[in-house]
Formats: sequence, structure tokens, C-alpha cells
Amino acid sequence: MNKIVVEVPGIVNKEGVCGLKLENYPADFSSLLMNQVGVMRLTAEAILEKSKAKALLADPVVNNAVQAEKLLGTMIEIQKQHLGYLI
Repeated sequence: MNKIVVEVPGIVNKEGVCGLKLENYPADFSSLLMNQVGVMRLTAEAILEKSKAKALLADPVVNNAVQAEKLLGTMIEIQKQHLGYLI
């Protein structure tokens, strides 16, 4: 089962936390959130498997593989202490 944490309106008081129901929540928003679940899952897999290929595929809005690889290379270089395993 996929799980994702999202921000929602709610009330916090001495009784605890109570979420507020969103009336007429657009189905388009839930579709966007489900897309993000897939992105996060693939990102987590890239980290756990130390897979540069999966890291490149993680974001569905990337439409230029050459630029994505250059950007990932820059990110790895800048954050080598955290992402160096992808080299």
C-alpha cells in the first residue's frame, strides 16, 4: 500500500488533533498526489538501491534525458557527502 503525508487543515487543542473534512475536494488534486507517491517511491528505491538510473527516472516532468543527467551530476557534485554513492 502506498502512503503519503500531506498537509491538511485541522484543529489542535487540549483535546488533541482533529482534521477538518474538505468538501468538494477536486479529483484532479488527488490524481496529482498519487503521481507524487510514485515519484517518491522511485526516489526511495534509487536511494536504497544506489541506482543512478532510477534517480534519473524519478521525476516525471523531466523531458530531456541529457539535461537531467547533467543536473543530477551537478547535484551529486554539490552534495557529494550525501549523494556520492550514485557516482
